[in-house]
Amino acid sequence: MRELVRLFGQYRPEAGLEALFASVDWQSASPRQLTHAFFGRPPHDASEAAGDPGAVARRFFESGTFRRDLLRRVVAAFPSRQRILFVHVPKCAGTDFEDAMKRGHPSVFQVMDCADLPPEDLAGYLHGFARQLPKTDTVFVGGHVALRWYIDHQLYRFTDQMMTIVRHPREIAISFANYVVMCMRADPHFVTFDCRSWGLAAGIDHFDPEWSDAEVKRLARRFAISRGMMPPNPMCDLLGDGTAAGAFANLARVDIEITHVAHYTAWLRKRWGIERTFRANAAPRIISAGDLSTAEKSAIADSYAEDLQLYARVIAAIEANGEFSVMGPRMVG
Repeated sequence: MRELVRLFGQYRPEAGLEALFASVDWQSASPRQLTHAFFGRPPHDASEAAGDPGAVARRFFESGTFRRDLLRRVVAAFPSRQRILFVHVPKCAGTDFEDAMKRGHPSVFQVMDCADLPPEDLAGYLHGFARQLPKTDTVFVGGHVALRWYIDHQLYRFTDQMMTIVRHPREIAISFANYVVMCMRADPHFVTFDCRSWGLAAGIDHFDPEWSDAEVKRLARRFAISRGMMPPNPMCDLLGDGTAAGAFANLARVDIEITHVAHYTAWLRKRWGIERTFRANAAPRIISAGDLSTAEKSAIADSYAEDLQLYARVIAAIEANGEFSVMGPRMVG
């Protein structure tokens, strides 16, 4: 797997996968060796252990089997490197943090495991990772990866670093609603999967660019309170089992660092020496808390009841220690 990953350091998007695979003398590798490299196991049967090595390598790369558990296998292929593991809670500056970190660290993301990811996009992820390998002795892992996944797959070790960013649940709901509007404006006919699924949940099949500002605001408010748009309690879901108690139980197990969106810029500067002059993936502010009625705020509070418990304790712990972040075990100890 290490050799395979390093191969993609030679990938050039303008030349494509055909040129990359053509540049390798695959005849020196047997299909059995390629099965181990691509899948981390022996061939399942005789047919998988036979064939022209070049054709086998290309078929393996484009297969859904190769994507399955790829994130874990790539990280495990570099055991000597310190792992920086990020739990990306939606609409909590996670995309911006990932963008900042991938500029200085070999980075892999949960999306690599997706069977629908186009081969060229996967090659691009592996290319970026391989090109950064000589620069540091770390590996950064990002995406909406649950804390329990890192623990269950034994990717977190005591010497690794783990972190997450949280936000008031109401602000998550508002930011998400604004983000959905931004995406729908860019894709008014709902060609993308995300827009189609959001439209289905909201009961609309297109976004009309002629809608007035007031109509768009009303739509965004619907998005903010709709239980079908975003899973409830996303912080507790990614940090635990969907409940505050489950999140606290996991936070006691690992040295995960938790910061708040309000401290994010200062934390990024102090913790990582990174200055950010813009926020990646930031959505325009269509609605704010002041646009929500009392009933709408109550509906959000009901949907995020577990997250509100977690958030309150995180904020209290950060304020108590006077820093920009708090460690999970300290918060629940």
